[in-house]
Amino acid sequence: MAVDCRPQVNPEPIRSQIEGTCIMGGSLATLGEISFKEGVVLQENFHAYQLILMDDAPREIRVHPLPSPSTSHR
Repeated sequence: MAVDCRPQVNPEPIRSQIEGTCIMGGSLATLGEISFKEGVVLQENFHAYQLILMDDAPREIRVHPLPSPSTSHR
């Protein structure tokens, strides 16, 4: 994943956040559903959603924060 997050003070937490986002997105795409019973949504909140477990997650997620453009305009 390539990420343009602009100025970066510490890129490691940025990488961790994007890795988590990738896992969450994969979980929602493959496991997520909204189901209804008698007109009522069965998934009450986020605790009812399944997430990809470690064994099913990608072994490697490559995150490449793009370098910040120069801020000097002089």
